[in-house]
Amino acid sequence: MRPRPLHRLAGLLAGLWLPLAVPAQSLTPQVTQPRASIVVFAAFSCAYCAQAAQTLAALQRRYPDTLAVQFKHFPLSADAEDVLAHEAALAAAAQGKFPALHEALFRQPRRALDRAALDQLAEQAGLDMARYRRDLDGHVWRGRVEDDRREAAAFGVRATPTFFVQGFKLEGLQDASVFETLIEQARTRGGSGAAPSTLQEASHARR
Repeated sequence: MRPRPLHRLAGLLAGLWLPLAVPAQSLTPQVTQPRASIVVFAAFSCAYCAQAAQTLAALQRRYPDTLAVQFKHFPLSADAEDVLAHEAALAAAAQGKFPALHEALFRQPRRALDRAALDQLAEQAGLDMARYRRDLDGHVWRGRVEDDRREAAAFGVRATPTFFVQGFKLEGLQDASVFETLIEQARTRGGSGAAPSTLQEASHARR
């Protein structure tokens, strides 16, 4: 699908009221001054998202100091099991271990993400298991997942994965070359300081 320019996205959002965007989970915490950013709405139970995660990991290796990759939670359904995987990832984020559990969740074969599997992955990722279990048993992070789902709806996200890259909306699996073109354009433009995320840009364009 052809990328959708930012000004068109902003036009679609005209007249909508959106709260300040909830911060995404960073997959590149080491990048402090990004020249380009990718925000991905994805589901841990989605096989296409697992493939996309591999593409994003390769891009992180290619642009280790200039690309910021951020994750937004968009489970495929409201079923407890689909949502629980995202709650587990947020519990990991609260302990500073989101990238590790994110990678483990997408490596899980056949997208088997029941509670027993989540607990095992969390333990392997080195989480404080007592704190993790309290978070999951109390559904501490379910509201945050719903915040991301509402934001996805407001930005017209209908499928996983959906990406926002330097002012363009990309739906479905994409070849790495599509991302590379947009990233290289951002690098060529240069500039100093951290580049805002595409969602922030879209929000500002509406004002």
